[in-house]
Amino acid sequence: MRKKRITSYALFMVVIILVSMITGCTTSVEKIPIPKIEKDVYIYDDDNIIDDDVEKTLNKMLVELEEKTEVEFSVVSVESVLGSIEDYANNLFNTFGIDKDNGVLLLFSQSDEKVILKIGRELKECLTDSECGQILDDYFVPYQEDDDYTKATEMTVKAVLTVIAEEYEVNIQGLETDISVEDDSDDSDDKDDK
Repeated sequence: MRKKRITSYALFMVVIILVSMITGCTTSVEKIPIPKIEKDVYIYDDDNIIDDDVEKTLNKMLVELEEKTEVEFSVVSVESVLGSIEDYANNLFNTFGIDKDNGVLLLFSQSDEKVILKIGRELKECLTDSECGQILDDYFVPYQEDDDYTKATEMTVKAVLTVIAEEYEVNIQGLETDISVEDDSDDSDDKDDK
């Protein structure tokens, strides 16, 4: 009888520990901050590291992009991604309602030193994984290393806009023509997060 009680007690404790672990994981996922969606706002600088003037200019360009192409391009800076940036990006894609076929997400965290450029399915031909990696290497990472997230964001957004504008044959006001994006690789399986 005593052995049954000890076994039952041990089993009960294992269940309690498992429930606590699962609950702990769930609450950490729920604590991931998701910015409040606002009409005609495409840049969510929760970490407050992008200069306001640049943020306004880029947002205006992203509004124009959606009006002319229906491509939704959101930029999100957060204090921390609290784990996998890929999981966080997927969560944002779903929560924001970014069109998985026709959407773009630039997500980064200064404190984690993580960045990802996530591209919807329909845009994968004009913005391959290797091109996204090249854009981050050429336009985000050099400024990130200098802790200049305003310039990193500005140059990365403009590089992506250049590719999309060329693909859709539209002009975006304020977009320089001297930004070039070259696909240095034939392999499109490269990772697009840094």
